[in-house]
Amino acid sequence: MSLIRIPEEQWGEIWRILIQVGPITCVDKDLTYVVSPAHIDVLTEKGLPFEKVEKPLTKEQIRLATLSTV
Repeated sequence: MSLIRIPEEQWGEIWRILIQVGPITCVDKDLTYVVSPAHIDVLTEKGLPFEKVEKPLTKEQIRLATLSTV
């Protein structure tokens, strides 16, 4: 699993693509999501902007990521 941040101005388009690939979990107010390698591959193939986030998840974020289906 990876953490990515997507730009607010393209959130709707990117979010729809992400949920078509599989479950995602929003873990921060700044549009940071836990995604799978397949999500990263699709975003890269389509040339859509995203930023890999290299920060550790809090216990609460991990709990939410394991409970959420979208």
